Amino acid sequence: MWKWKEPMDSTYNSRLESLEQLFYFTVTRKKVNTDETGKISIPFNLIKQQKCKVTIPETSPYAVDLFHAQERERFENCNKPYIFDIQGVKSIVAPLKKSSNTSLRAREHALLIENRPGQINLLSLIRNAAARLPGGVGTRADVAQLMKDSQYVKPGSSDNKLNQVVSGALDRLQSASDPPVNYDQDQKLWIYLHRLRTEEDFAAEEEGDDDFDNDE
Repeated sequence: MWKWKEPMDSTYNSRLESLEQLFYFTVTRKKVNTDETGKISIPFNLIKQQKCKVTIPETSPYAVDLFHAQERERFENCNKPYIFDIQGVKSIVAPLKKSSNTSLRAREHALLIENRPGQINLLSLIRNAAARLPGGVGTRADVAQLMKDSQYVKPGSSDNKLNQVVSGALDRLQSASDPPVNYDQDQKLWIYLHRLRTEEDFAAEEEGDDDFDNDE
């Protein structure tokens, strides 16, 4: 709960309304309407509508290049936990489950490039995207936006289709025995649960929850 700590002088109302305006703009990215007296009118239903939209900026080309290099490294060592470090922002992901099929080939998928290692599937890419959410929190559309940064996603993939597969994959990840994500029903946001884990935490587990052989 937020609490006003300063004295309630003659500027209290105007200062509080200014903060209210900043909060509204931050959440909705929309300009606040005021009446002839300057009083702020905030349609809070628009905040709820914003929850299913992209709330983060596009990744810069430089950061995408850094991510691509680390993404390749992550999948070359996929049996170990991996820490992404993009311009000082770190995020850790669990190791992937080992496959008994050493000749595993990547399954065809409309959204993923064909020439990719067999261990790269939708769940692994979407978990990487969820791990990169700012502060470990974001909307489904934010996860889809970050997934588009992957070099293994076909360029020009439909946003609607991406959102559909991300929705289903997040539900599957949430139902895992050690779920990396959880959906907050009240805030309409996804939370990345492994954000504060360490490599040692994952090292204590022999296998992750993902499965190389299951791409859907």
